[in-house]
Amino acid sequence: MADTTLQLPPTRTEGGSGKINEDVNLLTKAIAQSADLSTANFADIKAVLATLVSKVNANSNDITVLKGGTVTTPTGGSDLTITDIQMSPTNPVEGQTVTFAAVVKNVGTAATDPLVPVIVTFVVDNVPTLVSRSTAYSVAIAPGASVTLAAAGGANQGNAYTAVKGDHTVTASVNDNNNGGYALGAAQNDSLTESFSVGGITTGGPSTGDTPTAYDSNGLAFGPITIGASNVASGVAANMTVTVFADPQRQASINLDYGFSVRQVNDAGTVISPDTGDLDVATSFGEAASTWTNSRRTITGSRVYPAGRYSVTPFYKLSGTSNYIKLNGLTKYFQVAVDTSTPTPTPGSNTSGTWLSGSSGEMTASGKFGNWRGRKDDIAATWQGAWGGATADVLKAGNEYGNWQGNLLIAIPPFSDGSSYSAAATGAQDQQWTDALNALKSQWTRIPRGKLFIVWSWEWNGDWFNWSVRNTADQNNFRTALKRFANLKKSIFPDAKLGTILNKDSKYGLDWRKAIPGYGDGSGTASQWLDFGGVDWYNNYDVITNSSQVTSQFNALGPAGEPYGLETHRKFWESQGVPIILQEWGNNAAFGDNPPYIQAMFDFFKKNGGTGAGNVIAEIYFNTLVAEQEYKFFLYNDGRATRNPNCASLYKQLWPTAGPLTL
Repeated sequence: MADTTLQLPPTRTEGGSGKINEDVNLLTKAIAQSADLSTANFADIKAVLATLVSKVNANSNDITVLKGGTVTTPTGGSDLTITDIQMSPTNPVEGQTVTFAAVVKNVGTAATDPLVPVIVTFVVDNVPTLVSRSTAYSVAIAPGASVTLAAAGGANQGNAYTAVKGDHTVTASVNDNNNGGYALGAAQNDSLTESFSVGGITTGGPSTGDTPTAYDSNGLAFGPITIGASNVASGVAANMTVTVFADPQRQASINLDYGFSVRQVNDAGTVISPDTGDLDVATSFGEAASTWTNSRRTITGSRVYPAGRYSVTPFYKLSGTSNYIKLNGLTKYFQVAVDTSTPTPTPGSNTSGTWLSGSSGEMTASGKFGNWRGRKDDIAATWQGAWGGATADVLKAGNEYGNWQGNLLIAIPPFSDGSSYSAAATGAQDQQWTDALNALKSQWTRIPRGKLFIVWSWEWNGDWFNWSVRNTADQNNFRTALKRFANLKKSIFPDAKLGTILNKDSKYGLDWRKAIPGYGDGSGTASQWLDFGGVDWYNNYDVITNSSQVTSQFNALGPAGEPYGLETHRKFWESQGVPIILQEWGNNAAFGDNPPYIQAMFDFFKKNGGTGAGNVIAEIYFNTLVAEQEYKFFLYNDGRATRNPNCASLYKQLWPTAGPLTL
């Protein structure tokens, strides 16, 4: 092989050990690629490359003759280092956005290569997601010269760090070609780490005459809470107000929920409200403080509460967080007087029928609700969201109603998630329905029990479930699907009773009666497929507060002429040849503690109790503890306070006076 002079490319002018190492990497790859070549002449090339690798690895910057040729290595080179890290603002507080910049200096003996851009990377607390970078700087930096490069982009397309209260570090690293490439902090002098602190927003308050608290660490301040009256008359709303301020100097946006926590307390101030204690939260969700006028917002709350003593505490929660911050230092109290103007209604103004009476909720299966009211539950109610064999899970040994031996109403959805009435009408749910009915039969008959009532779809004329009936097509498919289920039930579990339950009022402007088999298609009456019908009829929105309202409320019709009142619902099912069940009913304390509603319901049950068409076969009080509903329905919870004390007292007085129905 002829002698060859090896020279570095013009753009690869030698600049120190870092540059040699890069060239060696390329040459090493060339050796590996030539290893499989069998031509003898290539052995000379391999020898040349091996010699170069050997000399460079020995840290020799004096590369001389190689196989008769020469390589001339220039001396000197650039060398970049970080001499200072700057931040803006220089003294950040939590929530502010911070931008970093670094002073990059060439401490070498030659200018940097403008074809190799200089980039600085910033990392906070050595957290990979807290990275930002400068734009590429492609101008030669002379020996001894410095440039300042600021962050311009980074993780999540951001160029800034959102300050968090506490002590931190920031590391700036430059991609010095002479000192090892882009590896952050890997070379001798390529990086610099500095410490900085972020303060909390704890001082200063809004300049107002409201004497609010100072801004807290989230940049919010609250004025004193005011109560409309420390002594509130029975049946009169308690009014509460507080002003919240946002720090106008704070750069980060604030989005928050806020409101009042109202809790029933005894004379010593000890909370006696149920469970978490929150009876009322007049809340706004996700409101942006940037929309407030003059960086302030007045929060108001107003609601009627039953007799008792209450505490009021403002609270807030930042959007995206899970912790509610209660401002206990601002708590105030008010008293609601006992209602002495309304006489206690007389038990049993109507005396004829008997019916199954029960409850739903945490106190039912244990027998505590029955013991409290002085009459055991003749029937209980529960709801199942699962399909297939899991529909009967609540009945399995060890579960809530595993040992229940009385009557039970179990409500199940008409189809599984992702399905529809149209699919169910064509048989898509038949196998799941078959599995569910077999499982219900197996678990129900496992021990001696009363009668099982199956509710296929409940409150389907509302707009809050995925099985809501929204249009005429849904009505038609509902009828067909219900008939399919009814036929399966008759063949698999004939001893169980089947029905469907409506909501008090309808949505979507539809006449729900058109979805009922028999009535809706003109083929007869619902009794061909159903053993009962029913409605959930709460005292809310159109509220019964006195006995004079009962007749109009009970006989009301909806906008499409459909039943709305309790009596009009009853009359429809009477025309269909089946009795009715009230799966859910109860007084809504958000509209007041209204004993006249309790009296009206009792009289309705006494008048219409029985098993014939249009009679009340069963009613179940909704005693379930639902936090998101602010515990506004329950009458009894193992001795804890109720928001319906007057209703509870009358209910407890009336119900033991009526005997249960014999099936």
